[in-house]
Order: sequence, then C-alpha cells, then structure tokens
Amino acid sequence: MQIIEILNTKQGSAPDKVVSCEQSNLVSDALKLMIDNNIGALPVVSGEKVVGVYSERDVVKSCQQQGVDFLGCNLRDMMSANVITVRPDQSVDDALVLMRDNNIRHLPVIDNDRMVGFLSLRDLMNAKLDYANKTAEFLKDQVHIMDKPLPM
Repeated sequence: MQIIEILNTKQGSAPDKVVSCEQSNLVSDALKLMIDNNIGALPVVSGEKVVGVYSERDVVKSCQQQGVDFLGCNLRDMMSANVITVRPDQSVDDALVLMRDNNIRHLPVIDNDRMVGFLSLRDLMNAKLDYANKTAEFLKDQVHIMDKPLPM
C-alpha cells in the first residue's frame, strides 16, 4: 500500500486543506490552530516550503525550556527543524520505518518540493488495519469457496 492511497481517502489531506503555520508566527498561534482543528501536530512552513514540524512533544519541550513565556516565542525557535518527509509513491511500511527510526509520529508528504499532505502514525496504523481486515475477509471468502464440492 502506498502513501498516495491514504492521501486519496483521508479527509482534509488535500494540500490546500492541510493545517499549517508560518515559522514567523507565535507558538500561541500554532497552539490555537492545533486546538481548533483537534490535531497533535502541524507542519511549519516558510511560504510553501516545509521547514519544521510543531507537535505536542514540542509544546512540552518549549514549556520546559522557556516557562510560560514560550507562548510568545516565534515558532521557528521552538519547532523541530529536522524535517523527515515521505513521498506519495513510498509505501506505508517505508513511512512506518521512518517514524520508528526517527522517533516521530508525523510526516509531511512532499512531491516535487511541494507539500501534498501530512500524515500521523494513527493514519498509517488505521490504513494497515483496514488493509489487514480486507485481506482477512478476502481469504475467508476464498476458503469458503474452496469448501464447496466441485460440480461433477
């Protein structure tokens, strides 16, 4: 299964629907977007280029480093700037390995230097579970067909 298949079925995954925040915005702006959209992370952009990710983990780290004053800090100073990305033509397994190896839970999907989506670990796990369930149903149907006597 490829990343593009998840993007095609995920509501709000079109590039113009991905909730993102400019790196010059304040942390408080990012938090408002995260709360208003019920999301745990968002890509941080400079124009159309993804330059970072700001996640719930970054909120905790920002608070620990800056105290309550972190809300007034620029996002560029508090985001995770080492952006790990995935392409639409990569497999879900590739994305899961990237997440595991880099200890992250969110991936911008980049195609031709342009963000075309943003996926969470939950998105990938749901896709894997749906695929496993469909495969199990298919195999169960095949076994049922094989159990029927052949016509003579």
